[in-house]
Amino acid sequence: MRYIMPNRILNDIQELAAEHINIEDIAHSLSMQCRFNGQTPVFYSVAEHSVFVSELCEHGKAGLLHDAHEAYLGDIIRPIREIIDDQYGILADRVDKLICEKFNINLDVCDIKRTDDIVLKMELWKFFGVSVTPGIKRASNVIRGLSPIDAKKYFLKRWEYVRFRDY
Repeated sequence: MRYIMPNRILNDIQELAAEHINIEDIAHSLSMQCRFNGQTPVFYSVAEHSVFVSELCEHGKAGLLHDAHEAYLGDIIRPIREIIDDQYGILADRVDKLICEKFNINLDVCDIKRTDDIVLKMELWKFFGVSVTPGIKRASNVIRGLSPIDAKKYFLKRWEYVRFRDY
């Protein structure tokens, strides 16, 4: 089955290589994908989520790209991912390695996972009223639910800030 990307068509996802990975493609795709499988009361993209992780974690560039594999594989919510993790995990790991190679980052730093979990708690409070600590409630006010066009601009603006920084 063919795999379609903005700048090329591959015969198979297995053909994806580091030279095919492009920050514009990542920004575009993540800005078009809604978190929580679209169950939020307003559109809230993976791109906006990624910017918050980047802003809060010690490794800003890696934080921004921690979900970049979803630009090529799609955003699969955690409960489903836990069921299909063997297959999805193999593909995600492969794409993550290509992203790390392309952008010279390490996605295995512990503060990214911790920060991603904190941002998840902020999102759960903001969108679903799930009880969290008061600090999380206050911090969740920064989540806006940007349109895809604005989320892409936000992501690319953050990229320009972190791309040459060595965290």
